[in-house]
Amino acid sequence: MKSILDEAKQIVEQRDKTHGNFHHNLGLTAKFWDAYLKALPDGYVLQPHNVCDMENLKKISRSVCGIPIREHYLDIAGYCDLAVRIIEGEVNDDD
Repeated sequence: MKSILDEAKQIVEQRDKTHGNFHHNLGLTAKFWDAYLKALPDGYVLQPHNVCDMENLKKISRSVCGIPIREHYLDIAGYCDLAVRIIEGEVNDDD
């Protein structure tokens, strides 16, 4: 049986092709997130929809550093849907 660390390493190695070099990818994501956070007003408290925005920036970084594959844009569409549901006040039964 493969250890969880071996499995994770294999996934990271496979994603190097589609997401780009992890160091470059994470560095660009950090720059995107830093710019996003600096653009917010002083004292702003992050809201759930901001997480969707920042996840989209991560997906864009993957597309820039790796290759633009459907998965990146599908994930972006999903996060956009979640953000709209949040800002329009959709409530889950669990809330």
